[in-house]
Amino acid sequence: DGDTIEVLHNTHPERVCLSGIDCPEHGQAFGARAKQALSMLVFGRDVILQTHGQAKYGRTIADVLLSDGTNVNHELVNDG
Repeated sequence: DGDTIEVLHNTHPERVCLSGIDCPEHGQAFGARAKQALSMLVFGRDVILQTHGQAKYGRTIADVLLSDGTNVNHELVNDG
């Protein structure tokens, strides 16, 4: 989805929900576009997580920051 990423943490995959973000789900209007926008920001890049607890299904809730300080959560909102 456009509001969830998977990161490697200590060589283990971890699902992360972006805090304060609710994007269309897969199959909904603009769902694929939301996923693409998020992927373009984070795919293959190192990120820093500012965690805010756990969501249902054990996903971590976090603000996602790029190494240059860019807040991915804010970028997605700014980009619409």
